[in-house]
Amino acid sequence: MNDKAKTTDIATLLGELNGGQTEQMINRCLSDVAANVLTHGKKGRVAIVFDLSQIGESNQVNLEHTIIYTLPTKRGKRSEDYKTDTPVFVGAGGIMTMTPAEQIPMFPKVRQSSTED
Repeated sequence: MNDKAKTTDIATLLGELNGGQTEQMINRCLSDVAANVLTHGKKGRVAIVFDLSQIGESNQVNLEHTIIYTLPTKRGKRSEDYKTDTPVFVGAGGIMTMTPAEQIPMFPKVRQSSTED
């Protein structure tokens, strides 16, 4: 049984949140914290928090994503948080995607009739 098809694909979703900026910020935070952990020999932390709220009465939620990181310094630590939000569609079973599961084509296909001489 393939459960991945029945759940949100977090790798794809992370890459699309805030136009890809969220994924880049996670990459940057992880790298910065790891470098400072090695430099100063102290623990660091990167946390990702998701808060969801329904948008009106639609099948969309506002997905607020916050990256909180703490990196060690020579005499203590430095913390920051990066907070943005992205509207996402929610399909059957709670699967979140950037586009609706069944999107109506913007330009329907037009059948061309063939003419015989």
